Amino acid sequence: VAMPGLTSVVRNKLDLVYSNAQRLLLLVNQLLDLRKSQEGKLDLHISKSDLIPFLEEIHLAFSHLAMRKSIHFGFDKDDTSFYAWFDKSLVEKVVFNLLSNAIKFTPNNGRIVLSLKKCLLQDIPADLRDTLPAEFSQEMEFAVIRVSDSGCGIPQEELKHIFVPFYQVEEQVPAEVGTGLGLSLVHTIVKLHHGCITVDSKPSHGSVFTVYL
Repeated sequence: VAMPGLTSVVRNKLDLVYSNAQRLLLLVNQLLDLRKSQEGKLDLHISKSDLIPFLEEIHLAFSHLAMRKSIHFGFDKDDTSFYAWFDKSLVEKVVFNLLSNAIKFTPNNGRIVLSLKKCLLQDIPADLRDTLPAEFSQEMEFAVIRVSDSGCGIPQEELKHIFVPFYQVEEQVPAEVGTGLGLSLVHTIVKLHHGCITVDSKPSHGSVFTVYL
């Protein structure tokens, strides 16, 4: 936003105020969503939409952040269209959180890939299939949304805790420590969609978050 008549020092301070206000708004919204989910009031508003332009818009929104750190940020897809039933507002929060974390913990000149694939229930790893409704057919199709990065990674002993509200990985760079809310909200939203999420990560080798919807 243009701010004529302001010095660069004042403009930078106002930019910082705005940035921090946006962070506080995000935190408040995440807290409200988690409270709704705990009270069973986080409702789904499902519609049939094309996942590809939906994810392309998100990819474009994050491309500018990736460019600031000279991160190569790709979007891989197999098809030109991919229609699915999902809550656009909530799934947007899932992808936003995963990409925000990827950019935050990926160093300059790193690599992040957002991808969209299709699979059948029978192709999902057995331990994850066991968490899905038993009445699902083995031929049911799932959208596979994956975010992989070349970031700092997560220690093996921490992986089982990362979806717990307010949990923070101890070995993260102090300046980059978050609230521990984002991944908990991601997990809640995926479960509301009768889907599942998994993470594969090693310190210094990056992380791969995979969402099955």
